[in-house]
Amino acid sequence: GQDSQQNQTKRKFLGEWVTAVNEHGGFGNWAWDVSRDPSDLVDILARQNTPKR
Repeated sequence: GQDSQQNQTKRKFLGEWVTAVNEHGGFGNWAWDVSRDPSDLVDILARQNTPKR
C-alpha cells in the first residue's frame, strides 16, 4: 500500500498510544512497527524482541 496521509496519522497516534501505555507501566513494554511485506515479519519480531538499553 501507499503511505497516505491517513496512514501517517494512524502511525502518529499509535506511537502516542504506545508511549502512554509504556509510561503507565502496568501493561508490560509495548512496541509497534509497520510491515508492507510479509517477509519482513521475522526481522521485525526479532528487532522488537531485543531489550532496549
